[in-house]
Amino acid sequence: MHIPPPLIAAAIAGLMVLIDRIPALRALDFDAPIVLPILLGVAGIAVAVAGVVQFRLQRTTVNPIKIDTASALVTTGVFRWTRNPMYLGLLCFLLGVGMKLGNIAVILVALLFVPVITTLQIRPEEAAMTKLFGDAFEAYRARTRRWL
Repeated sequence: MHIPPPLIAAAIAGLMVLIDRIPALRALDFDAPIVLPILLGVAGIAVAVAGVVQFRLQRTTVNPIKIDTASALVTTGVFRWTRNPMYLGLLCFLLGVGMKLGNIAVILVALLFVPVITTLQIRPEEAAMTKLFGDAFEAYRARTRRWL
């Protein structure tokens, strides 16, 4: 069963909002200058969009559910720095939301996105990419980090 990554991020964001409402966790509140969560959220969106643009330029699928239909191994643009810019972008956006909510517990919940998306999406994608692109993907994986 595949769950679209934006839906996973939305579920985690919902959990963040619920946890932020727990009075016992108010001791973990902090004030961040509003510019920090805005910059983090905007940077996340920009990184994710840059990844989508690179996929479109290479005319390969952006659909994370149908990874086996990929027609090109994209290693240019933002993909030179991260193998998963769309997921990195979602993580940055979630961290921006966490900073805006201003609670350490909520930020820790945002970090749950990393193991969840790695298990449910990234590892299956990497297996499919290895099958589709073989040594070229393995070389790319050796020189480019999964996140940053």
